Amino acid sequence: MDSEPRTSPRRPNARGQGERLRAEIVACAVRLLDELADDEALSLRAVARELSISPTSVYLYFPDRDALVLAAMQSCHDDMLRTAAGAEADHEAPAERLRARILAQALWAQGHPGLYKVMHESRASRRPGMPFKEALLTRTAEAVQECMDAGTAPSGDPLTV
Repeated sequence: MDSEPRTSPRRPNARGQGERLRAEIVACAVRLLDELADDEALSLRAVARELSISPTSVYLYFPDRDALVLAAMQSCHDDMLRTAAGAEADHEAPAERLRARILAQALWAQGHPGLYKVMHESRASRRPGMPFKEALLTRTAEAVQECMDAGTAPSGDPLTV
């Protein structure tokens, strides 16, 4: 998730590698959002300045700041999911897997407090239509259900439990 600010002008991507620039824009936004801890403080111009590109280059991929913030939030959720899945994979028993998952998510949040705040407290985080946010909740509920099936958690609705 970490990306250092540029100290020299950016070299243009070779023809056909536009997705690389998009990924760099998202990574820069993620880094700035972690520092700012406020999606309203992020601007497309600030991202362009950090990457030594024109603001027009950012607008080619993101029509507005909210679209960039949503892409950054999706990147963060994906990273948190990978982190939790990696921690859970090291364990066999459902309760140990769930514990590892929750602890990994907590450590991720601790390591990225600004991002976590944006992901859960920002204006952008309250917008509808973010299925990537559901993936984390769904996988955690599945892990709780696995504990119920193994008899290590009380039965009931896994989302409630």
